[in-house]
Amino acid sequence: MINLSTPSDQLLEEIEQDLKKMMWWLNKQKGDSVRSHKRIEMARKYRRRWAELHHRFIGDTLEYKSANGNRWFAYDVIMKPAGANDIIVGTDKFIYWETLNSIGAFLPQWWMDGKTQTLHPSCLIFTSHFFERFSERAKIPYRSREMVMSFVGELNFKPYKEDTDKDGHPILVFRMNHTGFAYGVRRKDNPQVIEVRTYLDESNMTPTKFNHYNELAQRIEAEGFEDDAAWLSFIHAAQSGEVLNT
Repeated sequence: MINLSTPSDQLLEEIEQDLKKMMWWLNKQKGDSVRSHKRIEMARKYRRRWAELHHRFIGDTLEYKSANGNRWFAYDVIMKPAGANDIIVGTDKFIYWETLNSIGAFLPQWWMDGKTQTLHPSCLIFTSHFFERFSERAKIPYRSREMVMSFVGELNFKPYKEDTDKDGHPILVFRMNHTGFAYGVRRKDNPQVIEVRTYLDESNMTPTKFNHYNELAQRIEAEGFEDDAAWLSFIHAAQSGEVLNT
């Protein structure tokens, strides 16, 4: 079972082992609905609710405990990207870990090597301190089921901005779904494993920085990205100052 101190390579390996078995389990639970050729049927199932809400939302949520002892949440994500003719249904998943003294979440990610066009595993680790601040600033009871599901509802982001903290150390800034921003750092033993350590809302940021990050997030939401290559192009432009003057 992985935890917040598991070495990065071991963590990625165990997540990959779990995912292979969990996808088989999900296919069995959903009648193969997690496969792409079934997503149109899922879109029909959720279309009426989409018409009522007009934004991204979470559908069915399932819990799975792997042979490695990891507790997974798997849930339908329903959205309508810019330019799409219909809603799209996908399945996201993460590990939730909890002890008497701390909690954490592990969200699998992948990044594409622009030169070789090869996908590589990555992971976002949400620390206990992140959840303490998320609970406090979102005004949700700590360690509650409500907190976990609210966290799931906010997982509509990608790392889109490399920045520095007040001491000049590199950080990554994430726009969460509606309520604020998360800040993370890359692990030294593997830069593709990112520890998301805190959560800020508008009241915790200067107006200039909030408006700057918010504008970047709004451009992402408005323009959308068809694939990882388009996303990486945007990241490169943002880091080089081509997207928004900092």
